[in-house]
Amino acid sequence: MDEANLLDEALPFLGRPKAVAVVLEVSAEESRRRLLARGRADDTDERITNRLAWFETNVVPGIEYFRGEKRLIEVNGGETPEEVFGELWGKINQYFDGPR
Repeated sequence: MDEANLLDEALPFLGRPKAVAVVLEVSAEESRRRLLARGRADDTDERITNRLAWFETNVVPGIEYFRGEKRLIEVNGGETPEEVFGELWGKINQYFDGPR
């Protein structure tokens, strides 16, 4: 939240539009599966649990803030890279071309 508030103050001061956030929605189970599949030494079950808890505590409030401001682009991150990119590209274009 601190970063979101700082951006909302700093960008207009610099003559820039307010930020738009993008979130790739992936379930906790899928995130855990993907992290374990990477095979990194620090991808232990305990550390992944801690990272997911940190995300819920520190990132989700920012996502909710941008959602409430109608400055959030949400994409299903559980699909193939090509599908994720296609959805992201389409939603970015729709956001910037359509009414808000």
